[in-house]
Amino acid sequence: MSMKGRMRMEVITMTLMMMTTMMKLSHILTSMTMTTMMMMAKVKYTVVLM
Repeated sequence: MSMKGRMRMEVITMTLMMMTTMMKLSHILTSMTMTTMMMMAKVKYTVVLM
């Protein structure tokens, strides 16, 4: 295998890994954001009640 071919393969592998990682991260971020929003709403309600 030539050097260029190997580089291309590495780049493709890296890109795929990055994409899967981003997908997982976005999923985690979404759930985290939802949880944070819920917490914020609770805090707001508590502050309003006080």
